[in-house]
Amino acid sequence: MMDKKTMTHKQLSAAVFAISALFAGQAIAATEAPTSREHVKAELAAAVQSGNIVISENGDRMKDVFPHNYPAQPLLVSRLEQN
Repeated sequence: MMDKKTMTHKQLSAAVFAISALFAGQAIAATEAPTSREHVKAELAAAVQSGNIVISENGDRMKDVFPHNYPAQPLLVSRLEQN
C-alpha cells in the first residue's frame, strides 16, 4: 500500500509540467527586447491621430464615435479584383 506522503505519478507530472511552463514563459519573455518609452509614446500618438483609441467601456473607438474628425481609410483592392 502507498504511503500518503508520496506523490502519485499524475501529481508529480503535473508539478513538473507547471514548473517547466513557468520557466519557459520567463525564458520567452526574457528574449524579447523591452519597449522603450519613446516607442510607446510614438505608438500612442499614432493611435490618437488615427482615432484607433478606445474611449468607452463597451469598446467604442474615437474614429467610430467621431468619424468626421478622421479621414476615411482607403480601401485596398487586390489584383484579382482589378482584372
